Amino acid sequence: MECLTVIYLGLGTNLGVREKNLAEVVNRISRVDGLVLNRVSRIYETSPVEALGQDYYNAVAMAQTTLSPAELLTAAKKIEKGMGRIDSSKRGEPRIIDIDILLYGEEVIESPELTLPHPGMKKRLFVLVPLAELTPELVMPGETMTVNELAKEMLSTHGDQLIKSLCSFDEMTGLLIP
Repeated sequence: MECLTVIYLGLGTNLGVREKNLAEVVNRISRVDGLVLNRVSRIYETSPVEALGQDYYNAVAMAQTTLSPAELLTAAKKIEKGMGRIDSSKRGEPRIIDIDILLYGEEVIESPELTLPHPGMKKRLFVLVPLAELTPELVMPGETMTVNELAKEMLSTHGDQLIKSLCSFDEMTGLLIP
């Protein structure tokens, strides 16, 4: 039996019908071979950080996988492309969907393709708040503070990053069912 690694994925969208984009990306993630989706955080609306366009809808997904980090990255890029994301080298461009691998077990990776833990996550409330919702006592590799402590510290020092909880993922997807 292959060993399952716990992973966390950051999900974001600020183009089109954002609720539908998040519902679709979670649906596609749940169908990836070698990946078991466990939980999805609440949906949060956030102002763009180092980005353009309307506000983002963000969430964090917790899953387990037998895929390697490189295979997981390939699967994420395939989902993004399948949903219509245009591969742009410009940072901050509006996007229909964004999937970031935040954590892959206890792995620390620095390569041109992938850096883990995700390098910007400690400075982004739209990642820390939903991650703390899922696993408040998690301590990321290289850190001494829990995710919950990091989120509280960011909330106290970076109130300019507006973040608003909208609804649970189940509530949102229930609203989308015709």
